[in-house]
Amino acid sequence: MAADIKVSAKDLITAFGQACAYKLSAHRVYLVVPRSASQNILRRLDASAINLGIGLVVFDPNPRKPNFSVMVRAGKGEVDYFYTNDMMDRVGGLFGTPHR
Repeated sequence: MAADIKVSAKDLITAFGQACAYKLSAHRVYLVVPRSASQNILRRLDASAINLGIGLVVFDPNPRKPNFSVMVRAGKGEVDYFYTNDMMDRVGGLFGTPHR
């Protein structure tokens, strides 16, 4: 599972694109955005999340009381194992040890 939490309402459409990319290596993906985002952006994210199986959560950026609310539950997807293995090899290479 992957979750991308954005604490500002800036560039949320780009953040949604990043969440789509996470679907390559995670069975479920959530995008967590501030409730203060414009209603227009939230409607676009909601419709896109439903169509692509990405979970959408809104929250209040108050660390003492974030008040998370699920707008769309993430659908289960299949991991792209070729891509995941390739990325793991790259990360392992950074530390001198391949993952397999």
